[in-house]
Amino acid sequence: MSRRTRLPTFLAMLFGAALAGCETAIEPAGPYAGAAVVLPDGMVPFTVREAAWTPGDALPVLCEPAAAGVVLPDRLLATGTASHLGVVNSVVLGESCAVDLGTGTVTMGGTAVHTAANGDQLFATWTGTLVGPALTLNITFTGGTGRFEGATGSAVGPGSMDPATGRAEWQASGRITPPGR
Repeated sequence: MSRRTRLPTFLAMLFGAALAGCETAIEPAGPYAGAAVVLPDGMVPFTVREAAWTPGDALPVLCEPAAAGVVLPDRLLATGTASHLGVVNSVVLGESCAVDLGTGTVTMGGTAVHTAANGDQLFATWTGTLVGPALTLNITFTGGTGRFEGATGSAVGPGSMDPATGRAEWQASGRITPPGR
């Protein structure tokens, strides 16, 4: 994939950091309260909170159309906490980035790897919409290693991002298949 089409990995890293980790859980809010509860579809509640930054060796990605002048980093590193994972460290890669010249809305997408303290990894794809500093994320879990082998599910949530500094934060909630032991 070319450097131009790589989406900000900071989002993927943010997802990854929150998704991989140890056994410590965050109590989910809203309709997914009660992390130990198995939902009717066999899934369990999932929540994540992460903060991300751009590493010094990140490459700039110019969103299309170039005339918009929006530049994002090709990857982010993130750390945070997530239910079923505990403390996580993530690498978020960007694979697409576009700007709507009429509204200034930036849409992006990519992949993330979330690594738990015990080394288990949770893989995800993500899409995001950035309107000013307001970020909306959609995460889809696509497998993993260890307890997260074959993981599926999704999460959505709000956040914020400053493209000028490459700093971002978000929180998301949703559902995931029960992690194996």
